[in-house]
Amino acid sequence: MPVEYPLVKAIKRNRRKIKHRFHVPASAVTGYNFELTELPGLDVLSCPGEAIKEAQQYAAGYFGSCEAYFLVNGSTAGITAAILSVCARGEKVLLPRNIHGSVVAGLIFSGAEPVFVPVKNSNHAGIPLNVSPGELESILKKEECRMVLVTNPSYLGISGDLTALSSIVVGRETVLMVDEAHGGHFCLSPVFPRGASEEGADLWVNSAHKTLGALTPGALLHVNSSKINSNRLQFYLGLLQTSSPSYPVMASLDLVRKKWNNEWERVRELAERARERINRETGFSCLKEEDLGKGFQMDPLRLTIITSKVTLDGYQVAHKLREEMGIEVELAGLNYILVIFQPGLKKRAVEALLKALRLISRRYHTGKEALVPEESPPVPSLGMLPSDAVKVPWEEAELKKAAGKIAANVVSVFPPGIPDLIPGEVISPGIIDRLIENISRGASCTGIKEGSMVNVVKS
Repeated sequence: MPVEYPLVKAIKRNRRKIKHRFHVPASAVTGYNFELTELPGLDVLSCPGEAIKEAQQYAAGYFGSCEAYFLVNGSTAGITAAILSVCARGEKVLLPRNIHGSVVAGLIFSGAEPVFVPVKNSNHAGIPLNVSPGELESILKKEECRMVLVTNPSYLGISGDLTALSSIVVGRETVLMVDEAHGGHFCLSPVFPRGASEEGADLWVNSAHKTLGALTPGALLHVNSSKINSNRLQFYLGLLQTSSPSYPVMASLDLVRKKWNNEWERVRELAERARERINRETGFSCLKEEDLGKGFQMDPLRLTIITSKVTLDGYQVAHKLREEMGIEVELAGLNYILVIFQPGLKKRAVEALLKALRLISRRYHTGKEALVPEESPPVPSLGMLPSDAVKVPWEEAELKKAAGKIAANVVSVFPPGIPDLIPGEVISPGIIDRLIENISRGASCTGIKEGSMVNVVKS
């Protein structure tokens, strides 16, 4: 039976039928084939009943959910809408620190209160792991939380024990939301860790543009639980998403079910061979799953390359790869760089990476391991709800003199963009020291003006 792509089919039908166009967008007239708008036969994203609805139903079946929603404003829109549809003002959300900025938006718009679960670093290069079931259960015994939200996998591709996490939440009124932005491929092959669809999540998002080949910022929001009021969820999606959705983006979401079906095993093998060769042929080493400890798994398509045996830190290695060798990596930290293997990646690209790492290793090899201490930032105390902190009067304060003041906006080191401060949190001396150190290393810090000024709640 042939696979159906109803939205793509509807767009092509419209293109064949309509000869002369007197409507927006202008690009539909100038020749971009899929650049159309919500015309008769092409459905309406905010209340779909035809081609978009059918395409979403196919997506739900393919990815293992009861309902799927196309997101044209990225996983950001899906996460924010999910929090708004579930949480009321003052209700608590249990979450780790490695959250996306959209989670903070959801907390601000809903008035929910964050309760943070600590995430430990591995003993290997100080790599942050993920939420452990023991930590989660311990907090849920003390706190009544409306939602548990986990980032799984993490940006570095590290997955926690979703089976155990789900079993802790099951039977409660608590909703389990998984930010699976970087793990949309998990449910598509047994070579990957088990995904949210297989482990009992109530809600999850997949950034299809990150790992599934959709156009940026195409993503999917999935529902798999009677705990979720779908009408309420759709209402918030309608508020948060653009009223002029991109049809090329939606068409690409329709097509992700076709795009890489035969590629996953090939690219996994390519990544595994690269991992072995980096360990064998260069002065670098790749993080291995056994380095993580019990209860954690690793996305085999993400290679965390440890830089501890060269005199350069991860930021400097990434800079040399980009500026001198034309190789762009996904992420850099003090002790590592992260590279992602995507479907369609060619062997010649891998060979270029290996050659570059060998060259850097020869130039800067130390012969001994020298890790830069890198600990998880301390979790600040909450001085007021995030939703209140953004509404009261603000003032600017010099960062090094801001201890004891309440942050008014998000402050984070990018990449990866994990918040060091969110609105309402008390700025501690430890946080200040960490931010100043990162700025001195050349890291980009959002929420800090000209490297020294931060917005705080007015005294």
